[in-house]
Amino acid sequence: MDVMTFGRHRGDPACDVPLRYLVWAMESMASPPACVVDELRRRAGRYGSRDGVAAQAALSGLAFKGRRKAAKKLRNRKAASTATHAGERVGDQYAERRAEWLAGGGSDASCPWDE
Repeated sequence: MDVMTFGRHRGDPACDVPLRYLVWAMESMASPPACVVDELRRRAGRYGSRDGVAAQAALSGLAFKGRRKAAKKLRNRKAASTATHAGERVGDQYAERRAEWLAGGGSDASCPWDE
């Protein structure tokens, strides 16, 4: 049996904690404690009950948060590949534009992408 490790219900058995509190913890915390997730999974197993439906909805929100985090990491990785690192510009578009600028008669000193 899990015991709550935080908050108002610290030390209480997770099965005695109100569902509303568990759902709040799941939705408000970036990474909810295992005792909250485990208890919601247990209650979600009660198919057809009001607690089961609410617990399943809270758990699906966790899955959505996970997908959102993964998408954010991917966006950050893509942005980092074209970012500036210690004054050095990185990325294929920069190299192409700079080469076009130099081929068109532009000078290194006045290249607008080196600012």
